[in-house]
Amino acid sequence: MISFENTSEWDIPLITHYERAASMSRMTFETKAQRIDVDYSEWYFIAELIEKMTNAILAPQKNRKILLAGIPSSHILSDEELNDETWVKEFYQAMEYEGDGLLRVKKKRIDETDLRVNTVLATGSDAMKMATMFYAKCSTGAYVRGENRAWMANIIEDDNAALFRPGHGWEEVVTMLRKSTEETVFFSFDGSGDGGNWDATLEWIDKEVAARGMDPEDWETEKFIDTELRDIWESMEADKQWEIVEAWMVKNADKTKEISPELFSAGPSYGDGMDAGKLMEILKAKSNKTKPTTAADG
Repeated sequence: MISFENTSEWDIPLITHYERAASMSRMTFETKAQRIDVDYSEWYFIAELIEKMTNAILAPQKNRKILLAGIPSSHILSDEELNDETWVKEFYQAMEYEGDGLLRVKKKRIDETDLRVNTVLATGSDAMKMATMFYAKCSTGAYVRGENRAWMANIIEDDNAALFRPGHGWEEVVTMLRKSTEETVFFSFDGSGDGGNWDATLEWIDKEVAARGMDPEDWETEKFIDTELRDIWESMEADKQWEIVEAWMVKNADKTKEISPELFSAGPSYGDGMDAGKLMEILKAKSNKTKPTTAADG
């Protein structure tokens, strides 16, 4: 049995992302008064663990027949002449490069990222779920409300599986989280190395462009955004910047951006809620030409 708390047991081949991490990119945790950066290599590290966890359940080394029940007959993986070793290698590559179109249920494509995130939400520890939330919500931005800051800090600090590795910024994140039980902490991706707030200003940019009667699709507008509008933003008082960012993050109380205990207890919630265990049950029933026992139909 594979233990999801001991990563040394996960001896499963996969295409490595880790070395691709850009040194200037960061995952940022921000309040109005403070910003903490976590090395973006942590995002890649977490991505690999999520991939391995999902692959452990799909187990293509022993489930070729079952997985084929969810793969189009026109795909190269349906070639019966492929030996098992080659088939497994091709499967991993297909999951990597066409994961949102490889596996299907009733001709509906299974989104690979949603599948992996839901698999962790269905079977992972709280530490693994938290790491996965940082992975999944990095590009869209997320937040934790003041009353849940200690809860998040406890999970990061009590991590027995070493998912939050020392020396990458997590210790500082925990210290920040414990400073208050009132102020919201925002989480985002900063690919520029000079601050993540610019990535949270799309709505503000749209309003500024519209106010000037400019065509958002025009090349001159793009140049204006990248030069003059960016200068306006960077010269803006920090309090005003924060007001814009905060409004964007919590607009209409958008629960999809909130990391909370309720999110963890809700189970698989991304996309159609499909996780690897549920998918394997459906595909196994389909491969045996029997009716699935789950509500989802294959």
